[in-house]
Amino acid sequence: MVKITRFKGIRPEKKYINKVPTKAYSEYSKNELAFELQSNPYSFLNILKHKKTNKNFNNVKKNIDNFLKRKILVQDEKKSIYIYIQEKQTSIFIGLICGISLQDYGNNNIKIHEKTIKKRELLFAKYLAEVQMYAEPVLVTHENNQVDTLLNDCIQDINHKIYDFNDLDNINHQLWEVPVKYQDDIIHLFSDVNNLYIADGHHRLSSSFINNKHTHCLAYIVSKSQLKTLPFHRVITHQNNTTNILKKITSQLSVSKVDKLNHNMLNMYINQQWYEITFEKQHTNKSINDDLLVNKLSKYILKPIFGIQNERADKLVSFIPGNKPINQLIQNLDCMQVLFLLPPIGINTIIKISKKNKIMPPKSTF
Repeated sequence: MVKITRFKGIRPEKKYINKVPTKAYSEYSKNELAFELQSNPYSFLNILKHKKTNKNFNNVKKNIDNFLKRKILVQDEKKSIYIYIQEKQTSIFIGLICGISLQDYGNNNIKIHEKTIKKRELLFAKYLAEVQMYAEPVLVTHENNQVDTLLNDCIQDINHKIYDFNDLDNINHQLWEVPVKYQDDIIHLFSDVNNLYIADGHHRLSSSFINNKHTHCLAYIVSKSQLKTLPFHRVITHQNNTTNILKKITSQLSVSKVDKLNHNMLNMYINQQWYEITFEKQHTNKSINDDLLVNKLSKYILKPIFGIQNERADKLVSFIPGNKPINQLIQNLDCMQVLFLLPPIGINTIIKISKKNKIMPPKSTF
């Protein structure tokens, strides 16, 4: 069983709801970031801005206090749990915002599928200790279909809708407070859930755990049917002759030119040409984890041919989120770069790996 909890939310005053929310800091280019900070004084980015030369996060805490004092942000008077809905094009996602137990994480009831980096853990633990607020929840998933049914019942009463707005990308966002009469029912439902699975936010959760002042971590919980996984592609920058690289790969693996991409296969773009790479039987293992194409790419190509032993630490590797247009990716490549296009790893596969307490390579899913 896992435990979820109510919390006192800090959120934008309604009249600022179109101005405060932002994308993740990393999703802005330098020019976009500068424009947003200068043109929108209510943007949450103005809270998060932090000089790299500073060794503490006191300025972030001061910025939060300033937004609260000016009533740009407000804190709810009572603890609650919330429903967040996101709708874009033909997709609708609905999930629960609440606290999840760090004891459950320590007891392995909240499953991981990715290793964390100690340096990042300690940095975020320091952030939490000084700022005392989560700017973004950990994204976790579960396998209890009854939860979604109950969440849909909760949003029938329009009086409990807090926000309903579209952002600049025309994505609709809604936030609902779960009616009091349903809160205990939802908490009880999760007592029948054996495990939660981290989809995104391994470092936030592990940092919360090592910061022993906290008992819970902020989470956005969605059922596995709500999740859509995308891959992280790899761009490798090298100093070798691309013809020689291609010869090395073709001498060891089955490689064929293609005009049309098969998105279930490993594809490579080099010398302005697409290739499809397949692995023969001797490169196939029975282990579900070893059989992932992202693992095979590392084992049979990146390590022996490019000399990349640690993808996360090697500056020759760039990770490209799977939502980027492919034509845009290849247009930005130079002659000393190779693109490896990976297929997505389904959420069921991720859950299977997590249940076996196995670890996937860094940046396997987006």
